[in-house]
Amino acid sequence: MAGYDKNMDRPRGDRNFSGDKPRMGDRPYGDRPRGDRPYGDRPRGDRPYGDRPRGDRPYGDRPQGDRPYGDRPRMGRKPRMEKPLADARRAALSALFDVFYKDAFAQIALNREIESVSLSDEDRRLATSLFYATVENRMQLEFYLKQFVAVQPDKVVMTILLMSVAQLLYMDKIPDFAVVNEATNLTRSYGFDAQAGFVNGVLRAFARARDAGELKLPDAEAEPVRHLSIAHSVPETLVERLIAAYGFDFAREMLAWKPDEHRETIRFNAQRHDAESFEKFMTARGWAFEKAPVPGAYFVSGQGNLANEKGFLSGEYSVQSAPSLLSALAVKAKPGMNIIDACAAPGGKAAAMAEAMHETGRVHAWDVYEHRVRILTAVAKRLGLDNMRPAVRDASKLKESSVNEMDAVLLDAPCSGIGVLGNKPDAKYKYTNSKVDELVELQKNLLDTVCQYVRPGGALVYSTCTVLPEENEEQVRAFLERHPDFHLAEFDVPEEYKSGLKDGMLTLHSHIHHCEGFFIARMERDE
Repeated sequence: MAGYDKNMDRPRGDRNFSGDKPRMGDRPYGDRPRGDRPYGDRPRGDRPYGDRPRGDRPYGDRPQGDRPYGDRPRMGRKPRMEKPLADARRAALSALFDVFYKDAFAQIALNREIESVSLSDEDRRLATSLFYATVENRMQLEFYLKQFVAVQPDKVVMTILLMSVAQLLYMDKIPDFAVVNEATNLTRSYGFDAQAGFVNGVLRAFARARDAGELKLPDAEAEPVRHLSIAHSVPETLVERLIAAYGFDFAREMLAWKPDEHRETIRFNAQRHDAESFEKFMTARGWAFEKAPVPGAYFVSGQGNLANEKGFLSGEYSVQSAPSLLSALAVKAKPGMNIIDACAAPGGKAAAMAEAMHETGRVHAWDVYEHRVRILTAVAKRLGLDNMRPAVRDASKLKESSVNEMDAVLLDAPCSGIGVLGNKPDAKYKYTNSKVDELVELQKNLLDTVCQYVRPGGALVYSTCTVLPEENEEQVRAFLERHPDFHLAEFDVPEEYKSGLKDGMLTLHSHIHHCEGFFIARMERDE
């Protein structure tokens, strides 16, 4: 822990909750995954681990009063208050309750609540900020609150406390008295009049302790794992795994990294634009942009959700991270090629490869669930890609007719999603070592299956959005030992990312490369 800087783990100051929602990545039209996860509760490509949380419930499981424990806040009942901020807090509260106690996905829960009420843009930003400040820092908030809560309150009341403490710690624009007053009113509005004084007292005591510098994290020297776990609201089992792989200082810097909430990454549709024409397109709309490290991608700042713009809906561009695009470019798609994207939803990589072939060849975009194939179909339609062919198919089961027929296969494998925790804050609470072990076995089976489609001289690209070695370089090395007719091969890596190259494989770390954590390896089959 040499050079340890306590400021990196302070509960204040390095957080930025601007109210921008996490980006949809390359998801078309705002579509979101619903229902079961493919391949047994696995994550998909750029998405973090999709298994629902079980356990890790704050402050026990006791029913309180005459309300059944786990009852959802009575959102249909009109609260007894008229302040403009009330609806924003109600929306945030309801979404938080669903995430914490109903196992909902964060983005889906928040969008549902925001869309169910009429909020101004300002109130939408407030609701979003409240929600993500609370979700991202849940474990730290629970740790601090335990010092002030002797008796377990109702789940609704505890959620109000967590949301309010998040405001007191991370959101400086709202005065303390307003936070306390709104929390007290919110408590009463849902029928918990008897606990309103309790909420008021806890929050006032918390604010005093904060101002007096009495909020202390576990000591980093004495309890390094627990310190990082509480400081960054990450399960101890994940902290231990990261420290084992990279050491304490590296793990701390990785967990401390936060994405730029005001910047979105997009790439132009290569069938309609080149760099010059697309830059003119953005300039005409007054967008502030700069080139991303990956060819064809741009960082656009201050424009909100670009997936809502007409240019997106008409297929001029896609919202896609630079590492995600790079994994597609590693395939080296050329006109006339026959390619399989084995785990294709939501479709950004398949689309990038199809565009590169300019209306020739085929990209067979597979997914195991029909509702996700509908997402792929929507992407192909939006971008005008007749050579992108979505299909319902389980990539873990061999399709005999395609053996030795493909010029290339992309396996963007299900993974633990550790590389995208900064964008998907609820995913970290769903991590377990046993799930990673299951994923490693699944990745192995998928590799052994899809490699059979690659013709002699063809390519297999393996990518994940995790940084755990057992899912990445160790997985690739084991594959090459089992399949000596494959070997690692080079692909173009931007100068900004070359420090992540090792032994012919690329690992991107968020705090070093200023992007999501990602892994890419290109392998070729002997002629």
